[in-house]
Amino acid sequence: FSVAHSFTSWWKSELYLGQYIRDPGGPTSLDSYEFENTFQIGSPGQYWADSGFLLSYEYGKQPGSANELEFGPLFQKQTGRVMQRLNLLWGKEVGIGAGRQYEFRSAYSVSYAWNREFAPGIEAFAHPSNDAYMAGPVFYGEQAFGSSEIEYSAGLVFGLGRKAPDTTFMLRLEYEFF
Repeated sequence: FSVAHSFTSWWKSELYLGQYIRDPGGPTSLDSYEFENTFQIGSPGQYWADSGFLLSYEYGKQPGSANELEFGPLFQKQTGRVMQRLNLLWGKEVGIGAGRQYEFRSAYSVSYAWNREFAPGIEAFAHPSNDAYMAGPVFYGEQAFGSSEIEYSAGLVFGLGRKAPDTTFMLRLEYEFF
């Protein structure tokens, strides 16, 4: 669960008030809080691809867990009805119990905007240091309500690496008001 605010046309902050985790067969517990900042580089359409930068700090709530700093570039390219996104992120544990290595992860998605409410696509995720790779079908959409809108996506991704979950169902809902 998160709350976000755009302070300028190029800077948006988001505070995740609770990120929860559940290991298979275990209870659900509060895992962390996160403060995330996204910075847009240039105006949409100004360059070959729209680009930005992500910088976030995650405060771990589990006993003995380290906090994490995450950063990296974000890219988005729309060609007609086809939208592509690529995120390249590095994470570094900080604080007590922190590891020394940086970890890389990435996400790629491509979708076709059938209409505003329905855009089928594919998402792929890579976390090489964990040998975890996943990919599968998704759909995106948005519905306007006056000066507000709901953006949504749902998908089913399948594990491709030895340590990736076999199947993950994803559902994202976002309510925006202006």
